[in-house]
Amino acid sequence: MDEGPYQAVHDVILAMIDDHADDDTIMLQAVVEAARDRYGNHALFPKGRLTNYVRSTKTDMEARCIVERLPRSSPQRITRRRPA
Repeated sequence: MDEGPYQAVHDVILAMIDDHADDDTIMLQAVVEAARDRYGNHALFPKGRLTNYVRSTKTDMEARCIVERLPRSSPQRITRRRPA
């Protein structure tokens, strides 16, 4: 993934957690919908597919210890990674 789309989705993920999370968590689907609303027709995403961009970016952010999934949450919820 190019840096432009990655950074755009990265910023949406963190903004959604910070601004709209209940108990510091947010449903991943709400993040996908926010990304679609914001970037659905944007030149950075010429083929759309925001769900794939959000999931790929979220997985990378988990690997970098920026965000984490809540265990056993269905539907999937994410939060900022808490210091160990």
